[in-house]
Amino acid sequence: MNWVTIIWSGGAGACLVIAFMHLEGWGGSAFQRANLWFSLTVLGVVAMIFCELVSMYAELPETFENAIQWAHVASLSITIGMLGFVHSSFGTGRPWLLFMALGLRVAAVIANFTTGSSLHFLKVDSLEKISFMGAQVSVPAQW
Repeated sequence: MNWVTIIWSGGAGACLVIAFMHLEGWGGSAFQRANLWFSLTVLGVVAMIFCELVSMYAELPETFENAIQWAHVASLSITIGMLGFVHSSFGTGRPWLLFMALGLRVAAVIANFTTGSSLHFLKVDSLEKISFMGAQVSVPAQW
């Protein structure tokens, strides 16, 4: 086991504990919706950590591309959770602005799955290994 896996797994574990504490605090109450939105945000962070680990240890370019693509779904969860948290905690702002931000993020996720390999890469042809915190991780090869 290397430091990267230990740190990322520890972060994911801490996030899961926080998410479940806030889900319990929500308990289905309409008055405690901020807890629900916060847990959705934290669960999105856990999904992002998983995607990062998969991409860092990918051996094939296709695996790397898929991890990057699915990271956008995790990012959508984080965005929905943060916007819902702010809206339910403070009750301020314009609803049209909230829905515009959500709509643009959903459009980005749709574009992510319908154009190329992701919004970040048209195609990942090969991977190279670099040293990161004592571990060998994959990154797209430069051309």
